Amino acid sequence: MAHEKITITLPDHLVRAARGAAEDAGQSLSAYVARAVRSAVLAQQLAATPLPPDPDWAAFTEEGEPGNGGEVAA
Repeated sequence: MAHEKITITLPDHLVRAARGAAEDAGQSLSAYVARAVRSAVLAQQLAATPLPPDPDWAAFTEEGEPGNGGEVAA
C-alpha cells in the first residue's frame, strides 16, 4: 500500500493525548492516527450507505408477549 506524507495541525493537548494512547496501544503516532482516520471514514461511508431493510431482523417477541403464544422465536 502506498503512503503519502502529510502535515496536519492539531492542538497540543490532543497531540499529547494521542501520543499516550498510541504508546499504550503499542503503535506509532502515525499508525494510530491513520487507524483513527480510517475508522472515521468507514463509519461515514457506512452511514451514507444504509443497509437494506431486513424484515426478519426484529420479527420476534419476548416470552410472554402477545403474538407468539408465550414462546421465544428462534
